[in-house]
Amino acid sequence: MSSTGFDRDLLASFLRNKMNEERISLRKAAELMGTSPATLSRLMNGAASDYVADTSTLSAAANWLKRPLSDFEINKRPSESSLAEVEMHLHALPKITQDDARAMMAVITALYDEKLKRTADKQ
Repeated sequence: MSSTGFDRDLLASFLRNKMNEERISLRKAAELMGTSPATLSRLMNGAASDYVADTSTLSAAANWLKRPLSDFEINKRPSESSLAEVEMHLHALPKITQDDARAMMAVITALYDEKLKRTADKQ
């Protein structure tokens, strides 16, 4: 699979999240993935980087994430979502209580409402 049709920003997000969850450095993550720290850094820049990863690098990243490469196809990301779906995902996070998810959702909703207000004010 070439990186054309590949959602590099989604892959970058998954990589950053896994590193944060496991509290590991870029160097350690690269070692576990079987790639260089420089390559992992370029992957983590997503579409902002001019770097075009080869199939073996993309496969190594997907394997480390325990996800199939097809999860990162450009058409896998929904074109739109709802706050209800965001809340559903928050509730599915490990080690998050119902109260935690509700508190996080209140913050997300407030930020989203503020964004909508700023957008409406500009028009």
